[in-house]
Amino acid sequence: MSSVFSRLSPWLKLSVLIVVIFASLAGTKFLQISKAIAQAESYPEPSETVKEVTVAQQLWSAEATAVGSVMAIKQVEIRNELAGVVKAIGFKSGETIKEGQLLLELDTETEQANLAAAKADLVLAKKTLARREKLKINRTISAEAIDTARADVARTLATVQSLQKTIIKKKIVAPFAGRVGLTNLQAGSYLQEGTLVTSLQGLERDAYVDFSLPQEAGEIVKIGHPVQLKGVGFAKQEFTGTVVAVESMITNDRTVKLRAVVKDLSSLTQMGQFVDVRVAITPPVPMIMVPVTAVRQASYGAHVYVLQEKEGKLRAFQRGVKTGAIAGDAIVIKEGLSVGEKIAADGSFKLREGILVNVAAVGDVK
Repeated sequence: MSSVFSRLSPWLKLSVLIVVIFASLAGTKFLQISKAIAQAESYPEPSETVKEVTVAQQLWSAEATAVGSVMAIKQVEIRNELAGVVKAIGFKSGETIKEGQLLLELDTETEQANLAAAKADLVLAKKTLARREKLKINRTISAEAIDTARADVARTLATVQSLQKTIIKKKIVAPFAGRVGLTNLQAGSYLQEGTLVTSLQGLERDAYVDFSLPQEAGEIVKIGHPVQLKGVGFAKQEFTGTVVAVESMITNDRTVKLRAVVKDLSSLTQMGQFVDVRVAITPPVPMIMVPVTAVRQASYGAHVYVLQEKEGKLRAFQRGVKTGAIAGDAIVIKEGLSVGEKIAADGSFKLREGILVNVAAVGDVK
C-alpha cells in the first residue's frame, strides 16, 4: 500500500490527504451532532402551568359605573350659635362621645349676673302688682296703674327667660352618640357666631353612598334599585346596597345624583372615602363570560387559548374572539367560544401555539 501511495504524483497525494482529513472531520462532527440530538431527545418537552376554566353562560346585565362617596347616616357640623369666650371643652379630637355629653361651654358670667338682677326685678314687680291689686278692692288706685304693674311683671319675666335661654345656648351638648372630628379650640379662645367647633358622625353600622349617573341611566335607576360596590379596604368583598333617594333635578353636567344605603359598611371604611359603584341598567340575560385573565390582546385583536388533547397530551391552541363589556373580574365573549370548551385563564400570558399545558391546582399558577 505504501509503495502504491509512493508512486502517486504529489498533487494526487495531496488530494488523497485532503479527502482523508475531511472524512475524519465529517465523521467527528456527525458523532457530535448525533450525541447532541440524542441528549436533546432525552429532555422532556417544554410545558407551562395554567388554570383551566370551562366556558359557561352567566346572567349578565349592562351596567353603569360611578365613583361614590361614603357618608354617615347621622352627621352634623357643630357650630356655636352665639359669640363668646370658651370656658370649657368637653371632648378630645377623634374620640367617641355619648348623647348629651358636653362639647363646648362659653363664658356666661355676664349673663348670670344679668339673670340674677332680672330675677330680683321680677320679684319686686310681682310684689308691686300684688299690692296694687289689693288697693283695687278699695278703689284707691287707677286701672292704669294696675296695668302698668302687670306689664312690668311680664317684661321682667321675659327678660329672665331670655337670659336663661342665652345661658343654655352657650353650652353645646352632643345631639347623638358618635365620633367627633379634630379641633384646635382652646379654653380662653374667642369664638365668633357660627364658628365650626367640630364634626360629629353617628356610630351606625350602615352608611350612605352618594354617587352620580348620566341622565340616561338616571332615568332607569329608581328608589329600591340594587347597587354593588367595592373600595379600598374591602376590595375582595363586594357589598350590595339599595337606592333610597334620587335628586329631583338634573345637574348642569347632565347627571343625576343618587343615594344608596349599604348594610354593615361603616366598619370597613372611613366617611368620605371613595368607592366604585356598579348599577345594572338592563334586565339580566344569559351570556358567555370568562375570566378577564383568559383574554389576551394583540395587534390583530383579542384571543384566548383553547385547551385540547392531541395524541394524549393537553395542548394550547390560539383562537380569536370578539369581546364585550367587562363585569368585575369577568368579560363577555360575543363570538369565538362555545359552552363546555376548556380555556386557559390565569397563566395564559405564558402560552404559545401548540405548547404542552399542565393544569394547576388552586393557587399554584405564577
